[in-house]
Amino acid sequence: MVQAKFTMEFYSETLAFLPRTVYNHIGFAYPQGIISIRGNDRVKNRPKLSVLIAAVIAANLVSCGKQYTVLDYFPFQADTAYRYTTEGMSGAAQTVYIDYAHPDANRWQRRIIAPSQIVGECLSYEDGQLSMYYAENYMTYVYDMTYVSPNMSSVVLKEPLTRGAVWKRGTSSAYTSAEPGSAAETVDIMAEITDVGKTVTTPAGTYQNALEVTASYVGTEQRSVEYYAPGVGLVRTETHTQSASYSGGQLVGLEYADITVELAEITENTPYSFSKEFYYPAGAVGGSPSETREISHATGGDTEAAFNAALADYSDETMRRLMDGVALNKASLFVSAGRLRADFNSRLTANMSGLSYAEERAALEALANTVAGFYGAPLVCVTVDGAPYSTANITQKTDEYMAALSSAAADE
Repeated sequence: MVQAKFTMEFYSETLAFLPRTVYNHIGFAYPQGIISIRGNDRVKNRPKLSVLIAAVIAANLVSCGKQYTVLDYFPFQADTAYRYTTEGMSGAAQTVYIDYAHPDANRWQRRIIAPSQIVGECLSYEDGQLSMYYAENYMTYVYDMTYVSPNMSSVVLKEPLTRGAVWKRGTSSAYTSAEPGSAAETVDIMAEITDVGKTVTTPAGTYQNALEVTASYVGTEQRSVEYYAPGVGLVRTETHTQSASYSGGQLVGLEYADITVELAEITENTPYSFSKEFYYPAGAVGGSPSETREISHATGGDTEAAFNAALADYSDETMRRLMDGVALNKASLFVSAGRLRADFNSRLTANMSGLSYAEERAALEALANTVAGFYGAPLVCVTVDGAPYSTANITQKTDEYMAALSSAAADE
């Protein structure tokens, strides 16, 4: 059986449009299935405002004689949704949000959302270049990852922003030969500013003074052409990507496909919204029943505060009584280990007083499943004011982790 597989190489907003496992320029894999963005009927199209803002910024920069910087062409706008559509692969679209912004430290975190995948990226600006230093394929949780250790490196944009400027963006896996049986190789991705002052029209409007960046995959025909507008960011990507066919796990053919991704709308005052399950004790062991909560996260928002607000609003009478006054002091997430330390206030153990062992165990497991699902961790250690959880019925050891339901850890 011959199977076709796109080996599309992409940057940023193009990353979701992939039918099967592919690798981007940093070598991360993405899942099978064409991805399309989930609807949000609260989003209203405001292209005229976004175009006006971009035009005003560009005009001011030109009139003032200011030298453009990378951050003029790649701004990080808080509580703003950027929605992209595509041509060349039906049903694919995505929305980008900024989760955290630390402009004083020149670090930002954003998420790229599609129905079957949520990708998290951390970027930094230093010495005139914008680099992506951390990426995660399935960021189903909200947590500030801007200060974690880098797990990759990719130079997105680099100054000076002049025609002919060239830099190495990173490396990627690609085919340099179409001969049957050939293996993918690691190739360099070279970026070049191929034009400046471009006028680009997308469904969101017309943008002036755009920067054209061409990323070429050395030894292949694969490339992407990206257009960045001042005050807006990436407005269009045109990708010429590899499509490989396999038989018995071996390469039998190599073709190329063209995919265009365009900015469709920018919606301000739109924080990221997501759903999470809050579990309650009945049948906690082996499959807790739960209720779904809609959580809103503004850029830089306090996730502990959002969790506590939802925790205090149980519809289940038993869980509402047990969680009365209970608050999550601090959540410490260790992504690489798949572990979460969740420290609660002393009302947690006080409210458990008088319960039987079975009742308390069920309630504690329900809480563990809830907080684990909220932060996307399969293992959770529940502590109380920094000390191990301890009551008349249950005393946990230091660093004792509970396994959350698999459905809870994979929540969203």
